[in-house]
Amino acid sequence: NVSRSKSTQGPRLAQVKSTCGSRRTRGGPVKAGVGKYVTTRPVADYPILKIKVGAPDDIDLIRAIRQETNAVLRVDANGGWKTVGEAVDRINAMAEYGLELVEQPLPPGNPQGLKEIRRQISIPLMADEDAISAVQPFGMEG
Repeated sequence: NVSRSKSTQGPRLAQVKSTCGSRRTRGGPVKAGVGKYVTTRPVADYPILKIKVGAPDDIDLIRAIRQETNAVLRVDANGGWKTVGEAVDRINAMAEYGLELVEQPLPPGNPQGLKEIRRQISIPLMADEDAISAVQPFGMEG
């Protein structure tokens, strides 16, 4: 994952943090920079990046990463965008950087909101916290 999170739980592909956050990770001190962000490994080392978004500087983060790599970019808002309008605006602003997909743009429990977002964007959506089971896909059909 590429992330601004301070969490070190689970394996990470790469971890990007704002310079105002911690500069150390489980693996030791950071080794490279991406704009005003720092990373534990150069993002160019990875063919696919999953980037945690949902903060005010999302677009700057995606822009900085795209300037460093042509990797496939996937973003995961973890429900960090609170309204359909905010999610649509952020996703459409990031679209120019070639996102492959957007995961969980809204907090869980809003399948109608996810449907509305899907109608207004060109990038595929992926549910995470809203996915109930493989046989009952939480009312997102269509």
